[in-house]
Amino acid sequence: MSEQEVTKLIKLNIDNYPGRFLPNASKEQVKTLAVTWWQLFKDLPAETVMNAYLKALTVCDFPVTVADIFSELRKTQAAKRPSVEKLWRGLVQASCACRRDAYGFDFTDGWKYRERCHERFKGLPEVCREFIGGYGRMISLGEMEPEERERYQFPRFRRFVEQYWQDEETLHGVAGLAANAAMMIEGE
Repeated sequence: MSEQEVTKLIKLNIDNYPGRFLPNASKEQVKTLAVTWWQLFKDLPAETVMNAYLKALTVCDFPVTVADIFSELRKTQAAKRPSVEKLWRGLVQASCACRRDAYGFDFTDGWKYRERCHERFKGLPEVCREFIGGYGRMISLGEMEPEERERYQFPRFRRFVEQYWQDEETLHGVAGLAANAAMMIEGE
């Protein structure tokens, strides 16, 4: 997002909340605000930020803040993620296939079976790979009775995925803010 687009966004906020958004701000304060918003949004597509701003307008009683925009961006990101159930089904399916392949490990061409399991592991989404750790644990998961998997492992998986996504958002948010703050300090 360019500085001009950020300025347009701030002007929209002023126009949508007359007398409520920076009512007594000096030009210097508005310029500082524009620089701050630009630092936060510069790596994002203008259309994405504008859509988040428009969504925030529908729920905010007061002028839209950066936090409101990022909240809408997080909601959009979360809506695009696969469900925990879909991730689980994919992991269980790959684990059961690895369990079947594990019976071929002892044969002369066992390397083919191990390679297939390794490829299945690499083909899983990152969150599933982090949870399961390797194709050896996939085989163990595939060997479990379905009721045991669903009763004991699925709740563990659900908690892991939810924490993983929360940590991911926090780390990306903190890293982005830290990088932007460092750049602002260097620019002084």
